[in-house]
Amino acid sequence: GGYAFNNRVSVTAGLAFFKNAQYVGKDLLLKNEWRPWQELSSQLLLHKINFTQRLRSEQRFLQVVKNNELTKNYQYIFRLRYKFEFQFTLKADNIKLLAANEVMVNPGYIHSSLFFDQNRTFAGINFRLNSTSALQCQYVKIFQWHSNTSVMDNQNVVRVNFVQQFNYLKKG
Repeated sequence: GGYAFNNRVSVTAGLAFFKNAQYVGKDLLLKNEWRPWQELSSQLLLHKINFTQRLRSEQRFLQVVKNNELTKNYQYIFRLRYKFEFQFTLKADNIKLLAANEVMVNPGYIHSSLFFDQNRTFAGINFRLNSTSALQCQYVKIFQWHSNTSVMDNQNVVRVNFVQQFNYLKKG
């Protein structure tokens, strides 16, 4: 759910559930993650360029693996995410090029190897289908730190998103 104060500033909150993959030897475990989150977003429109900044806080509850098995216990990690994004309008506001970067850190671990979580760099194209929906095609470069194995993942991801907005407020 979200609320726009005006056409430049909004707040949003949500809850996500994930199944995260973790290898234990050759076995693949799918750990639960519950993630309530809140964010503040601001936009600045300069001619055909839309600059967006977002600060998101997440309260992550990650299922614990002990003795190579999933437990009923969860580890709590507070994470901050900062993203800045540029969208360049190409044609009648229906097609936009996208460039962005997002860094994720765990402030509760500022003096340990758990502080840096990941960095994501985005490039893509957005197609506005109508006033409430869009299709996004993106390339994402992800650097993710796995402190339990001291490994920095270097991932190349192609992502396709369908975005649907709902407005439940009646215009008077």
